Amino acid sequence: MVEKKLHKCDEADPNRCQGQANSQGGQCHFLSMAGMVREGLLDDEKGIYTHTTNCPKHGGSQQAKSVEKKRFHDLQLTIWQQRVDELAESDHIKTLRGEIGVLRLLLESLMAQCTDNLQLMMYSNKISDLIIKIEKLVASCNRLETATGKMLDRSSALLFAGQIVEIISKHIQDENVVEAISNGIIDALAEATDNG
Repeated sequence: MVEKKLHKCDEADPNRCQGQANSQGGQCHFLSMAGMVREGLLDDEKGIYTHTTNCPKHGGSQQAKSVEKKRFHDLQLTIWQQRVDELAESDHIKTLRGEIGVLRLLLESLMAQCTDNLQLMMYSNKISDLIIKIEKLVASCNRLETATGKMLDRSSALLFAGQIVEIISKHIQDENVVEAISNGIIDALAEATDNG
C-alpha cells in the first residue's frame, strides 16, 4: 500500500521530492513517496518499492498509483502472452470446433432467455448476429479441415469406401454378402455427406 504521510529529509537525500517548497522556487523538504510495485499476482504479499519523484503534497500519490497500474498492466500482458504461447503450441490450433461450440452455447443461452414472442423480437438482432457468426465459423472450419486433410470430400470418401469393399471381398467369398455390405456402406456414406 502507498503511505501518504510527509517525511522531512536532508537536502542531499537522493529521494527528496522534486516539487517546489515555496513561491521563491526552493525545493521541497520532504521525501518522495515510495510506491508499491507488486511482483506476482494481486494476492501476493511480496513486492518491491520504487520511489516516485514527488511527496504526497506534490502529486506523489498519483505517481505511485500510476507506477502500480503500469506494473499490473505489464503483469497481465505477461500472463496473456504465456497463455497465447500455450494455445499456439496446442494440437488443436488448426481446428475451430471449440469456438463453434462456444458460439452455439451462447445462442442456446440467448434463446433460453426468450420466454415469449416479444422477447424473441427484442433479441432478434443478437440471435441473427450469432447465427451468421456460427455459419461463417462452420464454413471456415470446413475449409481449414479440408485443407489440412482432416476432412474427406465426397469423391475421396467414395474412393475410400470402394477400398473397404475390396478388403472385405478378399475375406468373404459370398458375393451376396459383399454386395449387401457395399450397398450399406454407400448408403451410409451418401446419408453422411448429404447431412454434413
